[in-house]
Amino acid sequence: MPMADAEENRVFRVKSTSAVSNFRMVVYSRDGRPVFSTNDIDQGWDARRDGSPVPQGTYVWIARFRDSAGSMRQEKGTVTVVR
Repeated sequence: MPMADAEENRVFRVKSTSAVSNFRMVVYSRDGRPVFSTNDIDQGWDARRDGSPVPQGTYVWIARFRDSAGSMRQEKGTVTVVR
């Protein structure tokens, strides 16, 4: 991520094609500890925790939000940090 050639690969963020509210995203380490959280859909994770780079590896993210129809939704996936 931080060493990626393309700027968009240096920061992980959730992208939405419609309006959302009540957004919350948390990125977790392999052992289940949160390494990043935000309530701002435009704020992304730069593969750091407390200002220091995290180790290479796969991290789980979970995003909860209210969609444009008013329903609460949850999406999840993984992001891989490669240096």
